[in-house]
Amino acid sequence: MTRNGIILIPLLLLCCSSPVQEQPEDGSNQAKKNNEMSAKEADRFFDNALRNTENFDVVLNCRIIDSINQSFSNGKTIKAMVKYDLCAGDCCTSYKKLTDPERNSVFCFSKSDCSEYGFSNDQYYLVRDTLSVVRHYTFGIDEWPTDSSETIWGIEEKIFLFNSNGVLVKERKKRSVKMDDFNLGRVIFKETHHEKKQEILIEKTKEYNELLELQDHSGD
Repeated sequence: MTRNGIILIPLLLLCCSSPVQEQPEDGSNQAKKNNEMSAKEADRFFDNALRNTENFDVVLNCRIIDSINQSFSNGKTIKAMVKYDLCAGDCCTSYKKLTDPERNSVFCFSKSDCSEYGFSNDQYYLVRDTLSVVRHYTFGIDEWPTDSSETIWGIEEKIFLFNSNGVLVKERKKRSVKMDDFNLGRVIFKETHHEKKQEILIEKTKEYNELLELQDHSGD
């Protein structure tokens, strides 16, 4: 996907010359270092496993989802369906749907890339055609830059655990000025239990069905 909208200032090449004494760092040298750091951050922003819409073997550091993904990867009777680059506007989505007929279960992993605006990934785990676990992860612009402030990036993770007693919703988030800071690290989950799960189940089931119905509109 093209990196439209991001202008990276080229790094100045240092010319070879005869040795000179070290001089105190001036503003231009500091600016050069800042530009070099921005370029490295931008490379990591665009080229990382969480974002790559063709990589579904990535470790998410979410124990339950990583465990489900691993169990489907090792299954001998798993049927896989993959669709790449279903694009609309600035965003492209790919997903991999794994079906286990022996356990009557489905694991669907989707990833979306919205260029300089950020990216996301979602996972849906169904047992007997009913959602059991849903996870959403998003990384995007939380606050636009101004003349006196940097872009603030928002990172959010939300997990829905459905059971007979309702649904447990776990969520955590943070903000960062670094465009390559994808890890929520030690941020604690806020947990909320909902006894009436039907409304949330309907909402998440609709999301899942809409994902499977996505079409490529890049040429529209």
